[in-house]
Parts: sequence; structure tokens; C-alpha cells
Amino acid sequence: MPYAIPTVIGALMWGFLYSKNFGPLGDIFGLFGASAPNFLSSSLIFYGLLNVVTWQWAGYYMIILFAALQGIDPTLYEAARIDGASQWQIVLRIKIPLVAPALLLILVFALIGTLQFFNEPKILQQLAAGAIPDDFTPNMYAYQQAFSLANYNYGSAISFALGAVVFVCVYIFLFATRKRGASSHEHHIPSPAAAPRAAGRLPLNIVLGLLMVYFLVPFWWLIVNSSKSAAGLFGGGSALWFASDINYLSNLSDLFTYSGGIYARWLGNSALYAIAGESGRRSWRSSPVMGSRSTASRGDACRSPSFSAPSWCRPPHSSSRRSCCSRRWAGPTRSGR
Repeated sequence: MPYAIPTVIGALMWGFLYSKNFGPLGDIFGLFGASAPNFLSSSLIFYGLLNVVTWQWAGYYMIILFAALQGIDPTLYEAARIDGASQWQIVLRIKIPLVAPALLLILVFALIGTLQFFNEPKILQQLAAGAIPDDFTPNMYAYQQAFSLANYNYGSAISFALGAVVFVCVYIFLFATRKRGASSHEHHIPSPAAAPRAAGRLPLNIVLGLLMVYFLVPFWWLIVNSSKSAAGLFGGGSALWFASDINYLSNLSDLFTYSGGIYARWLGNSALYAIAGESGRRSWRSSPVMGSRSTASRGDACRSPSFSAPSWCRPPHSSSRRSCCSRRWAGPTRSGR
């Protein structure tokens, strides 16, 4: 869910969340009798930006890891459980080694994103009251030189040098990890029984529950504050609960009437682009060009010497090689074959 939020909206949201006036940090820390830290101050702005980036991009990395985990053969887990492996042993001895390429990809993306850091500090710069200087990151420094000081040549040189640094760093990182990965593949994965017995899944469930609260609290704050009026927002009430008056309808009315209904036009344009793209894709797949190509590929596969018909397509179920091909390409039957 956080990855579905645009970067600009996420950074603005966390800028309001850090606010002492109507942010929820005061309520949360007040439950423990402590004062909320000011993540927009000069001493804590780094950790505030680190939290914003973690919240926004963890979902993207989770999608990559989830796709990698879906590609693992489930029979490996069954064999490990039969051998007496615990859940932690399966994670350490099977899952992590098999998703190592996905972890490497995530590290590369994180390295590139760190060197190209711009959106979040630039947006929070107006709210941090001098805590983020114009040269806080290389991209911000290039932006300042080019568009604030009109040093376009110097800004171009900074941008070119940053691109070269990104390329060199990523290449060195990939080269080092590739050699390490090649040497590690020479050894077999240790037996799950060789790992120490883990304590159980209760600590993991607690950690996952806390992470769920961490990722969902900002959405709850958005739901609550989008129902408030300006007086209710700055009235000093709880930032994590509704005000006495609910103003969803009036706020939505203001949203759809703002600037002559520009928000509704944005939504209409997005829907139009999506419908046009999907219609074009369907038209292309049903065109004679794609149909003839698909038929040719099926025939070539059936005539290939390496074609191996499935067991249900061999005699006495089928009398000819041609019927085997037709049944194989026709898809599953009602019997589930």
C-alpha cells in the first residue's frame, strides 16, 4: 500500500505527520509519557528522511521478494519438514539462498536510489525550516546550480559525473557479488538439521504485527484528517481520532470543484488512457498477424524432433502425433488434464 502512494504525496504526508501541531507523534509518544522528537530539526532530519524512504519503498522490494519466493518449488519445503527442519531452518537454509538473486537486485536498486535521492528532501525542505540545505544531496546540488544560480554548465557537469558514479558503483558491486556468488555455488546448501533449533514463530509474528501498524498508521491518519474541517484540524484535538464534526462530503465537494473540476478531468484522462491501452493490447493479440504467428509457433513445436507428448496423449489414448499436438495446444479438458 505505501508503494501505491506517489512519492510526492508520501513525502508531503510524512511532513505533516512530523508536525507538532496536528501530527500523531505527540499522541503516540504521550501514551508512554514522553515528548515526540522533532524529525524536521537539523539533528534528526536524516532519520526523518530515512523513515520516509523506508516506508515508501519497502513495498516495492517486497513485491520482488514475493515473486522470487513464488518461484521456489514447494516440494523443497515438504522434504525439509520431513527431515525435521523447523520454519527458521527452512528460511535460513532454503529460502534465503534461493532468493539471493532477488536480494542482489534489491541492493542494486537501493544503491541507485541512494545516489539519486532528490524528491523527498526537496519536498520536506520547505517544512524543515533550514534543516535541509540546497546541497544536501548531489541531485539537489545540481538542481540549485542549474535552476537557482543559472550555472547550467556546472549543473550539467554535476549530473554527468553523478551518472558516471552510479554506473561505476553498480558495476563494481555486481562484479564483486557475482564472484562471491560463483564461489558460493560450488558448495551444496547445508542440511537443515545442521542449523540450531529456533525458538518458534511468536517473536516473528510480533515483529510482523508491529510492522503492519507502522505501515498502516499513516493511512489511518489520512482517513481521520480528511474528515476534518480547518477548525477541527487545528483545534488541538487528537490527531488519530475524528473531530466532533465529519466533513467528508464538503471536502470531496471542494476537491471536485477546485479549479473548474480539474481533479475529475485527471481521473477521466487516467481512465481513458487505461481503456485505450487495454483495447489496443486486445486488438493486437486478436489481429491476423499475431494469430498466424501463434499458429505457426504451435505447428513448429509439434513438428520439432524434440517434441515429447504427455502420457495422456500417447497410445492408446491417441492414435497419431497430430492429435497429440492438437490436444496439447487446446488447453486443459474438463477432466482436468
